[in-house]
Amino acid sequence: MTSSKSAKYLAKLVVAATLSAGSSFSPNSSTASILDKKVPCAYTYASEMFEKPLNTVNIRTVEHKINSSRIPILMLHKIGVPEDRYTISPKDFRRILGMLHDNNYYLLNLEKFTSGDFSGIPTGKKPILLTFDDAGEGQFYMKKDSVPDSDCAVGILNHYEKEYPEFGHGAVFFISYSNDKHEFREPFLEKGKSEEKLRYLFDNGYDLGYHTPFHSDNTNATKNDIDEQSMILDALFFKSLGPENYEKLEKAYAHPFGAKPKDNEVYDYLCSEYKLVFDAWGGESRLPGSKNFNPEKIPRIETHMDNIESVIHNKSNYKISRQDSLYYKLMFHPDTDIRPRGLEENPNWNAFLDFKMQTGEM
Repeated sequence: MTSSKSAKYLAKLVVAATLSAGSSFSPNSSTASILDKKVPCAYTYASEMFEKPLNTVNIRTVEHKINSSRIPILMLHKIGVPEDRYTISPKDFRRILGMLHDNNYYLLNLEKFTSGDFSGIPTGKKPILLTFDDAGEGQFYMKKDSVPDSDCAVGILNHYEKEYPEFGHGAVFFISYSNDKHEFREPFLEKGKSEEKLRYLFDNGYDLGYHTPFHSDNTNATKNDIDEQSMILDALFFKSLGPENYEKLEKAYAHPFGAKPKDNEVYDYLCSEYKLVFDAWGGESRLPGSKNFNPEKIPRIETHMDNIESVIHNKSNYKISRQDSLYYKLMFHPDTDIRPRGLEENPNWNAFLDFKMQTGEM
């Protein structure tokens, strides 16, 4: 049987299966609507066999997957030697990136993560977010020609992402003027270069986050403490990036020591100052767009060679399918030619359609 005949035969089987499921059929019936109700995905599959994909997406199926999946957010500190709990050698950092690449992970930046729009992530990839705390040793050294050293985190990331563009691009650097011993030093430990480095990170697609100016334990913090911490780093970012670029920051915050204000009112006030608030532990995160995602309590994973294997092979980590890609294109780029299905019990989608009707986009 030729491939064309096989495809037509399959389509007839699909229709027959639909009819046997108890649906009435007449020459004026919509084959698409019947198949959608009785045989999920069959219509899309049959059309693909004819090499005429109709780009249908089952909303409920994808949203169930989004709500039940996870995304790992790695927390790193120093890149250097000797290794300890908070220090990973350049060699092992390269190994971690290699393991992520070989297992189909895709590096995000904060804009992609925050928006929840994963339409640009290739099918089969698993989104992941890298974060670096403290602006500490080995994260960013510069050579005399203002090029990142090949053994610092930024240099290693630049090289790896240039070699493997399918790996994505991005990392978040949570900035502080102090280490965990409250010893003052400029971010990234090179005197007189902090502004140049912050500008380099921003210009090259990396994100800057807030980690308090002096790596403060905010357990007993007041609202005035929170204001002061925010204003000092605001001034640094404003001066380094300029007013236009400063406005583009995603306003992400990470708790030094993982210490949150014990006063609930102060904690709520801190969260109101920032768009995203990251914890220091908690495992994999819910996906942005998930009904259980909380931007005020985003968990991270303290990362080292002892646990990276278990992180990488966690079966709940989100993997982009073709249906997922169509879903994101439909939700964030509705001018694309994609037909939704599975909307009968989805009030959020109905509200979205109403909005598009009111704005004249449909």
